[in-house]
Amino acid sequence: YDVLGKAQMRWGEGSSISGNLLLSRDHVDFKGEGTGETTSLGYGSQCAGVTLKNAPVSSLLSQTVISGGQIRSDRGGSVGGGSENLAQVTDARFFSFEGIKQDWSYAFSDRHLLKWGLGARRLTADYDYFSHAEEGTLPLDGTAPGSVTERNAALEVSGLAMGGYVAERFRMPESLTVELGLRWDRQTYVGDSQVSPRVNLVYAPGAKSTLRV
Repeated sequence: YDVLGKAQMRWGEGSSISGNLLLSRDHVDFKGEGTGETTSLGYGSQCAGVTLKNAPVSSLLSQTVISGGQIRSDRGGSVGGGSENLAQVTDARFFSFEGIKQDWSYAFSDRHLLKWGLGARRLTADYDYFSHAEEGTLPLDGTAPGSVTERNAALEVSGLAMGGYVAERFRMPESLTVELGLRWDRQTYVGDSQVSPRVNLVYAPGAKSTLRV
């Protein structure tokens, strides 16, 4: 199933609040006739967000987004059994996030715009994996098969992803727009951060043609 919903309310000049919801789920079960093979697959996601747009004055715009969601996948199966080779596996993964982001823009004129923003998300991931494999046939005396391999992993990681940016846009003569910016990002779950300069060029020689670099 899939469920998609959106509601929005506007007021004033350029101000609105909206909510979005997305739910989905897929599941498959399979069993082979007379083969001893089974498979089970499942996937589901739930995401929701609220967006507030506000324009205190015509030249100043802000947008705030609060969001959250989770994704889960489960896989499992087996093959063989009895005197045949045997393999079993289960794989469960879970991911969730909650975040807030705010963007601002201020128009000094129709040719000069300043943009800036901040955001942060908390991320959590869980992994649970198990597999069991037997190679070789079962001896007549009932002893153990040729080889057995088992793998078992249970991992969990969580942390914050944060970022901020500032950019200034100029509309030049000859239909050229230049935007210069700088962005900073940090991920606490790996202890890493990045500083990224940005340069955007837009050239529009006519009403139906645009070149972006």
